[in-house]
Amino acid sequence: WAIAGGLTLAAILFGLLFVLFALVDGLLKGRTRGKSMISQFLQTLRRALGLVPAKWVARDGKIVTVKVPKLPQQPLTGPGELEVQRAHAVILEREGSISRILPTGTHWIDNLERIAMVVPLYGRADKVLIRNAVTRDGLQIEDLEVMIFHKVFSDDATPQIGDGKFQFNEDILRDRVWSASGKTWEAGVTGVTEREARSVIAGYGMEQLLTMDIDQREKFKQQLQEKINAVTKEFMGV
Repeated sequence: WAIAGGLTLAAILFGLLFVLFALVDGLLKGRTRGKSMISQFLQTLRRALGLVPAKWVARDGKIVTVKVPKLPQQPLTGPGELEVQRAHAVILEREGSISRILPTGTHWIDNLERIAMVVPLYGRADKVLIRNAVTRDGLQIEDLEVMIFHKVFSDDATPQIGDGKFQFNEDILRDRVWSASGKTWEAGVTGVTEREARSVIAGYGMEQLLTMDIDQREKFKQQLQEKINAVTKEFMGV
């Protein structure tokens, strides 16, 4: 019994020393996978004790609050737990700057980190109505309805994060998609579409537009798509 007790005590002490060194190593190295070892340890401890002060879920292109944070904690601000559902990414801010970009999974939001922007990674569609567009011969088209399909641009030539078809490039989200206002890109894409549609229409006469065959319509749509993408891809990451 003395030998068994001694071995057990030695194993416990070794385990405690191992954890201590791991925590110190994490602090010295700064962050492991974007989080310090201390943060990971505290996150696990809070969950085990049921001390999660706030909880959110990113789904359907928006943030759903599952557990409201208590005052003085601000809405959408850590500490708390965030579940990012498949086909989404979430951008976090701290003091007005991006702190992290989170892929699918359950994550701990640190103190003073704020959920700034939800980025849907799936394709979406919007209807854009262009009113009173002027043709090359000075005539007006009262209404032109355009259907646009858009999603976050991904570059296979650079490292990607995520699973399967819902991967994303962190640099594209950080440098192009993120908006200081926290809004998604729908309004911007709609504005670009309307402007470029007017530009393309101005290059056609009314008779040309009204008598287009299938091939000419495809050429018109391709021309419009290229003009829209030239702006949205470069400046909005879409």
